[in-house]
Formats: sequence, structure tokens, C-alpha cells
Amino acid sequence: MALAAISIGMSEQSRAVIARWQEAPQKIAEAVDAGVTQILNETAAYVQTRKLTGQPVKVRSGALHADVNYAKEGSFRGYVGTTTRTAAYAKTILGPDATTIKPRNAKHLWIPIADNLNASGLMNMSPREAMELTSPTGKRLLRIFKSKAGNLVAFLPQYQEASDLATRRQGGVRTGARYQRGKKKGMLKGKLLFVLKDQMVIQGTDALAQGVSEMAPRMTAIMNEHLERAGKAI
Repeated sequence: MALAAISIGMSEQSRAVIARWQEAPQKIAEAVDAGVTQILNETAAYVQTRKLTGQPVKVRSGALHADVNYAKEGSFRGYVGTTTRTAAYAKTILGPDATTIKPRNAKHLWIPIADNLNASGLMNMSPREAMELTSPTGKRLLRIFKSKAGNLVAFLPQYQEASDLATRRQGGVRTGARYQRGKKKGMLKGKLLFVLKDQMVIQGTDALAQGVSEMAPRMTAIMNEHLERAGKAI
């Protein structure tokens, strides 16, 4: 039997619109996750480049700078910080609290100072390297003494090999390696490398929390960019 009928339903264009909206939750989720990844990446970079300058433990800040990174923890979340080689003292520097540091396997903490710091504030010579320096006769060059200010310091005399055999036998540092005039007249020339302390207090910079807080406007902008891009694709 012939039927007189008319098709009632959604047009092909309308069905395509519905199909796109059915994909929307997945696309939005992908956009949010991509935004979180970018936020983590940029925040880690911000902490590295903007918050790790002038740290109190100069010798360690270079390694800490290299170790600050980010990691995802599933979808939509992650962390910024360090859990690698610098984890033991990262909190001391990046956190807000004051920490008292004491030596573990030595009598003193060897804190690099003065002539033992480069322009970036990093240590030039380690305590082990300094203690291994010897004259041709095998005499250790590094000297440890109490300064006029009452601090125990490690001093490396300016080595000058003497021309006479007797002086070389005594260690090779001749008396001519002394200041001849001024306030330091008579003092041995050389470099102050370390101050030795029984303990020291490190005041945390709160750099990690500050960096995250300062990145808040950028975080909002990043997420809006990803969501807007996803909305246009729907």
C-alpha cells in the first residue's frame, strides 16, 4: 500500500551540530589538561629564572636551579618543585621557614666566602679540593686559623716556589709572598676560602610559594586560551 508520508526529523546539519556537542566534554577535558601542563611548565621556569637568585646557600643554588621542574599527577594536576638530588635541602631554601644546619660527618660546616665565590655566587673550590693542594714537598698548603673577628677560617696562601733549596724543603712558600705595605703589611698573601661554623641558620626564601602566587594571572590567561581554542573547535 502506498503511503503518503513526510519525513520529520533533524536535518543533516543539525545532526552534525549535536555530534559536535557530544564530543565537547572530551575536548574540554583535553583543553583543561593541556592548560595544566603548560601552567606547570611555565611556573617551574618562572621559579628557576626569577626566584632562584641570591640564595643563602650559594654553593647549592646552582644544582637546585637545575633541579626545579614539574611533573604531572594524572589528569588536571601536577606539582612544581624538586624531588631529585637537591631534595634534602630544597625545602630549606624554597620554603618559608628558618632552618638550623649542623654538620653530619665533620666537626664544622665549611661555608664558601670571599675569594672562593664566583660572580654568580657559586663555589669555586670545594673543601676537599682545597685540602688536597700541596707544595712540591708534599706539605698541605691550606691553613686554618681564627681570625681577628673570632671566626675560624680556611686560608690558602699564595704559593711561590722559592729559589733556595732550604725554603723548598720547608714547604715551598717563601717569605716574599707577603704584603709589603698598607694595612696588610707582613700578612701572608692568599685567598680566604671558607669560614668554619658549628652550625648556621638558613632563612628560607619562600621562593616556591611566591613564584606560584605571582604566576596566578598568567595561569588564568593560559587556561582561558586553551578553553577558548577548544570552544572554537566544537
